[in-house]
Amino acid sequence: MTAAAERQPPPAISHAEMNAAYDRGDAAPLAATLSWLTRYQDAWWVVYEEGWLRVTDELTAADIDACAARLTTGTKEESCPPPH
Repeated sequence: MTAAAERQPPPAISHAEMNAAYDRGDAAPLAATLSWLTRYQDAWWVVYEEGWLRVTDELTAADIDACAARLTTGTKEESCPPPH
């Protein structure tokens, strides 16, 4: 296993772990109305019934990053791109 692979967050975490991350200020939703998509451990996470799944597809993560940047800057350009 490479050093980069060892630093990767796990592929899934529990609701309790994400709640604790929110409480510590380590996690933040993409937007107040999009709490099901959260930034934590330098990765995007999507909620599901049993916890949170890390977004592992690089193109999808890049699209979410671009959308987050537009939301942060208040850019009124194009809307967030559709998923690949």
